[in-house]
Amino acid sequence: MTFQEVVDKIFQSYDVRGIYPDEYDGDIAYRIGRAVVAATKAKRVIIGRDMRRGGHAILSALAMGAMDQGADVTDAGMCSSDALCYGGWSGKYDLSLMVTASHNPAEFIGTKFVLPDGTSLGRGSGLERVKEMTLSGAFPDVRRRGQISRTTVIPEFIEHAMSFIDRRKLGSIVFRDPALLEKLNRIVHPPVIRREEELIAAANNEGEAIRQFFPADQHTTTVVEKP
Repeated sequence: MTFQEVVDKIFQSYDVRGIYPDEYDGDIAYRIGRAVVAATKAKRVIIGRDMRRGGHAILSALAMGAMDQGADVTDAGMCSSDALCYGGWSGKYDLSLMVTASHNPAEFIGTKFVLPDGTSLGRGSGLERVKEMTLSGAFPDVRRRGQISRTTVIPEFIEHAMSFIDRRKLGSIVFRDPALLEKLNRIVHPPVIRREEELIAAANNEGEAIRQFFPADQHTTTVVEKP
């Protein structure tokens, strides 16, 4: 495909999405980073990503483009879309970019553009201008290059989400009722046990005595030890 055809394909109604790196790669992401900052005049941008292959590369390219267009960038690392949007609604940022392809197959990667009020930058609300500048490679001159910093949005988002839950009341309902507790255990225990068995099997197959696993949220650690 020509560059025009690739750009036409990956620009959707409310996001950018394509196969990595055949369609959506670092070069296009860099242009998009510059274009979306120029189009929105954003001065402070926060960028996060999911666990997909290529997510780190796309995030880095978007950040480089945004900084070259004069915006200060905050790298939120790996996080969920809702956590990033919550961080974006804090008033600290003019634009949130989430590197994800949502429900698409694993080979896809993409970027969502979220404004401070929580609405998406899409077709009819400015994404056409981003596409035009991505195609042309012509961007307004800037006086300074932006800087980058890093943060994590997950702890604050969890605290916010948990504020809607009365844990004491929930516990009094579930843990005092044997039937409800058993129902909860049937939901939670099987996948936990399966995952433990997978980790133990992997450690055994690779001949490791001890393996330490860090999930994306960094709140828990599982250690598998064998004789």
